[in-house]
Amino acid sequence: MEANNQSLLPSSSSSSSLSNHIWVCNNTHHPSLYCDELYVKQQDMNWIGGKCNSTNTMMERCSSYVPPLPLNNGGTMRALCRTRHLQPLIPCCITWNAQELKYTVRFDKPIRAVTPGQIVAIYIANGIICLGGGLIWAHGPTYHKMNKILPKSLHPAGSNDLSVNQ
Repeated sequence: MEANNQSLLPSSSSSSSLSNHIWVCNNTHHPSLYCDELYVKQQDMNWIGGKCNSTNTMMERCSSYVPPLPLNNGGTMRALCRTRHLQPLIPCCITWNAQELKYTVRFDKPIRAVTPGQIVAIYIANGIICLGGGLIWAHGPTYHKMNKILPKSLHPAGSNDLSVNQ
């Protein structure tokens, strides 16, 4: 911790239950809070429309829809997403990994505080159509872990986040 008084009052923190470490940051835009991607397990992703992936009749509710066509056979798809309510939509690229049975959502700009256990919602058509969403299983490596400097242009964490340059 630095000696100046401002750094003694942390405004953000994160933890890792696997390593029993708690990270305390001296501001909300510390590299340890930002990442470029998140992961959703296949069983935790819910696609809203499209072809039903079961033998249900038309009168029964479909519980499993086939992912959008571009994601078949390891393809990718451009979309918009958000990881918290009222967060501005984030341009992203979604990839399906059949070997690991997971989806990777990669952001065009790093975003703050991607949290396992929260939901990522996927949109197309400038955010008008919601394709579905899923439980965030894990986030990608943080900028701190990758030893990367945050870019000057960051995505806002919420609709009232005026502390970043877009």
